[in-house]
Amino acid sequence: MSANTTGGTWTRKLVTTAEQQNFAIWYTYYRTRMGLVKSSVSTAFAPLTDKFRMGFISMNPLVDSTNANSGVSASKYLAIGDFTDAYKAVWYSKLYEQVPFESSPAREGLARVGRHYAGKMDGINKNMTPDPVQNSCQQNFTIMTTDGYWNT
Repeated sequence: MSANTTGGTWTRKLVTTAEQQNFAIWYTYYRTRMGLVKSSVSTAFAPLTDKFRMGFISMNPLVDSTNANSGVSASKYLAIGDFTDAYKAVWYSKLYEQVPFESSPAREGLARVGRHYAGKMDGINKNMTPDPVQNSCQQNFTIMTTDGYWNT
């Protein structure tokens, strides 16, 4: 069906059920930057088993954002542990409850993780658990995701 009205032409297009469902999925999981990050990370980590040890820390995890030595907030940190089903549920809860807050200090975030692997528990690492390294030959990795905003 089409019509010519004053000022323009429009065409009616019926949207299929599949297109409606595709839009609903996009709207639910991907319409915001944080939704995109959370959906992508949860999909990527879904196949991991308890053969992996995982932890979680927000890029901006301080108790008091105006004090670098205020320590890491428990709501933004989860100690490294075996990725069992029970731990995985807690890990996903921690991921999903994150909200954007102030800046995205990537350099400081990576420094904090490096200090954590080195067993340093002071300053920017206060309130984190002791050294997570169990064996001298174990490999450790950090996967950092952001919402894509650039902060000065």
